[in-house]
Parts: sequence; structure tokens; C-alpha cells
Amino acid sequence: MPPRLALAGLLPLVVGLLMLPTHGTRHFLAVTPPERLVYLQSFRILMEIILWALAVQGRAPQLVTFEGRNIDILIGLTAIPVGWMVMERRAWPAWVGSAWNVAGILILANVVIHAQLALPTRFRAFVTEPSTAFLATFPYIWLPGFLVPFAFWLHAGSLVQLARRPRTSHAPAA
Repeated sequence: MPPRLALAGLLPLVVGLLMLPTHGTRHFLAVTPPERLVYLQSFRILMEIILWALAVQGRAPQLVTFEGRNIDILIGLTAIPVGWMVMERRAWPAWVGSAWNVAGILILANVVIHAQLALPTRFRAFVTEPSTAFLATFPYIWLPGFLVPFAFWLHAGSLVQLARRPRTSHAPAA
């Protein structure tokens, strides 16, 4: 079961990283309003609520919820204000958006590492009941197989957009 889970998460992540420097991706990032990549991160609120509900029902370990070691919901909750203030209005400097994206990637990595370390394998560091093996079953396989790589790609794309953003010394008028 865990090898399938690793493949489900690693394959889309690798494909996404390989696509990042392509002409099609560069064009997509050039024509997509930067705030949209940030606003899309708000989907993480719903995912965290679903994980929490599964934990309350005893179908997921508390470890992977905001009551455990998963603070991913903070990225979802701050996506709209960061997208609005940094990307759309440009009232906050670009470094705030960059720091938010880096924090989002680190928080995502934290969640993935904790979920991996709670799998029933010889590398198990967190003995939780239930384990995170539920992530290898349908429909939960969509979380490591699509949503985690998607969140990572949104952060990477947003960082590329911020790096290409022209430097301005003042914020535009409201």
C-alpha cells in the first residue's frame, strides 16, 4: 500500500516540476493573473476541514489535522488577504508574497513528512490509530496524488510570477 501512495504523490510532483520551465508553462504564468494562483490556495481550508471531520469520525489520525501537527489551514486562510494585498492591489511588498509561498511549501512538506512517518511501514515514527494508510484508498488518494502536488505547483508558479514582477518603489493608488 505505501509504495502506491508514494507513487501517487511523487509522480505528479515530478511531472509538475518538469513542466515548470517549459514554454507552455511560461506562457500560462504570463497570461494568468498572479492573484489567481494565490486565491486558489484557499481550497486547503476545505481539505483541512475534511481531514478534521475524518479524524473526529476515527477514520484519520489527529496528527494530520489542524488539531495535530498540520497547520496547513493557515495557508488556506491567508490566501485571500495575501492574494489581494500582494498580488492584486500591490499594497504589500513582493517579499511578503515570496515569504508566504515559501512558508506554504514548508508547511506542505511538514504535512507530507508527518503523513509518511505515520504510515504502517518500518520507517513509522508516529504510531497513530488509524494510520495514514487511508490516503492510499479512493477517494483520499486524490489528496497526495493531485491536491498536494497542485498546491506545490501553485506556490512554485506564484514564486516565478513574483520573480518576474517589475520592481516598483510605491504601491498603486487604491
